Amino acid sequence: FDVVSDTPYSPDLAPSDFYLFADMYKMFAGKRFSMNEEVIVETNAYFEAKD
Repeated sequence: FDVVSDTPYSPDLAPSDFYLFADMYKMFAGKRFSMNEEVIVETNAYFEAKD
């Protein structure tokens, strides 16, 4: 095996898209979810409200 080092500016890395979901971050702030389904429901509600 050969060890291949990753370059710090790899074109395979996607830039952060956090700014696209800042509203979602605010909507989820302070909420705790005990099940994945709750996250899915809240996420769907977020996108439905955007339509």
